[in-house]
Amino acid sequence: MELRHGFCRESSTSEVEVVAATVRERPDYFRSLSAVTVPIPARFEEGDAMTFRETLDRHVRAICERDLPGLIETLPSDELTLITSDGRLIQSTSEFVAMHRGWFAETTWTLEADVVSLVESSDLGVALLHLDYRDQTPGRSPLRETSYLTLVFARRDGRWLMVQDQNTPIKATAGPA
Repeated sequence: MELRHGFCRESSTSEVEVVAATVRERPDYFRSLSAVTVPIPARFEEGDAMTFRETLDRHVRAICERDLPGLIETLPSDELTLITSDGRLIQSTSEFVAMHRGWFAETTWTLEADVVSLVESSDLGVALLHLDYRDQTPGRSPLRETSYLTLVFARRDGRWLMVQDQNTPIKATAGPA
């Protein structure tokens, strides 16, 4: 595993790059998790503060490696905002974690992410990513979806935490008429 431009990339014998950036939910599966409460572990120890870009990298690496505890370390302990690709609004860190727990249990997907833009101030960081999601679930047709992901990080008590995640699908456009 090596880092390039702040995102983890892993090569396998099939030379598939795996770069993760967000949840690509399956509405039928994740609707069933809406009432699940997941305990959030303790935060970093004092002195473990990272920069915005380091935190963004940790967040993406955790998704890339299906590392739920690593992902949780980049989240606030109580509330955040997630707008899923199907337009659902989630404002609970526990529900966000439950969704990722279910998604990480699936091993048939890959996600490539390219940075479109980064904006950073002293207490706010915004990353816009272009995602290419693929899933090869046995018994199903291969799935490929593209989207834009906006991640917003805020510095709270000296630590950068992901406070908003919005995934917007890219609709296929018809060719010229």
